Amino acid sequence: MIGLIALAMASSKPQPVPAQIAANPYGAAAQTATGADALIRDAVFGVPGATAALSQWLDGHKDAAPNTRKTGLAVLCNVYGAYTWNVARAAACAAAPSEDGDDDAGVAKVLTGTPPVRASGSARMPLTWNGLGIQTIAVSVNGVDLPWIVDTGAEISVLSQSSADKLKPHYVQGQFSVGTTTEAVSGRVAMIDLMRIGDATVENIPVLVLPDAQLAVGGGRVIPAILGLQVLNAFHRAAWLDHAKTLVLGEAAPHAGAGASRLYWHDEGMGIPVETAAGRQGAFLDTGANASLLRPSGLVLLSAAERASVAQKKVGIGGAGGTVTRMEAEYPHLTFSIAGSPVRLEKVSMDTRDDQGAARFGMDVVKQFDLFLLDFEAMRIMAHRAAPTHARVR
Repeated sequence: MIGLIALAMASSKPQPVPAQIAANPYGAAAQTATGADALIRDAVFGVPGATAALSQWLDGHKDAAPNTRKTGLAVLCNVYGAYTWNVARAAACAAAPSEDGDDDAGVAKVLTGTPPVRASGSARMPLTWNGLGIQTIAVSVNGVDLPWIVDTGAEISVLSQSSADKLKPHYVQGQFSVGTTTEAVSGRVAMIDLMRIGDATVENIPVLVLPDAQLAVGGGRVIPAILGLQVLNAFHRAAWLDHAKTLVLGEAAPHAGAGASRLYWHDEGMGIPVETAAGRQGAFLDTGANASLLRPSGLVLLSAAERASVAQKKVGIGGAGGTVTRMEAEYPHLTFSIAGSPVRLEKVSMDTRDDQGAARFGMDVVKQFDLFLLDFEAMRIMAHRAAPTHARVR
């Protein structure tokens, strides 16, 4: 078994937001923060009207510091992508081109003539663990049922070429390079007009179609399809119930209470709060991963005993570009609090390739809860070991 199946292979990565926001969006604002910094922070946290306000500010401050403009535009590129607002996204991404090889502006440009993803109805779906240790749900497209991995770490949904041949999406002209867990890969963009998830329907879904070889992990098994963040966001709410045995999408999922912890838009997708006695930071939520990784920024959250327990281990990392092996630091067990609820993780490796946030949390976190709710509409998260009485699921 591969130590981590990190499936954010189609996750566009715009320029990082300022260090004090990217590394710890839950920290206090710097005393030197400007009005633009406040707008950027609000946009990262999904405050209503913040993206429009930030866009207006950038339009009115063409002479602003280059780094401020670049940062603000990168945030807009990221947030617009989550909502598939492709016209606005193409302009923002073009003005803040990525340095990691992803052609965010190009993908958005070819999709400018397509409407945003739209979800209708609700779905309550059983989650099935596949042979890679990742959870899937049944999705139907053009009468063909396939298991799709539910991946908050994939900005755009993904199909293998063999799956695309069965589902027959219509292709959009153009081919692009995208970053993956292991290396850059090329693929084509296509559109699925309609998919069915239980009793719900989703329209206008952009997908990245990759050669089967680039989706072969875990002994050559090909990942058929990945349901990305854009689709989950279109439902407004997504809840993993009963230790991740069931996924509820849409109105059937509970609403987050006003006192629930805040979500934020992470450079790689969805960001959530993580806390210990040493402080509170933001972390990347990747439900397309079967195991969590600590990142260097998260070291400050560890106790002295946890830091002293580190050992070295050889691990394999699988992604769309293949599988690579390297030595990594490993911690025998770590304890955190996520959205106010305790989490204990075993054999956690250190991810030194990316320091955007304290950690990359996978399904080993989500499955510890009776209720794990992402309320995209309110930009709040609830994580409880027992479903609260006020969060009745229909």
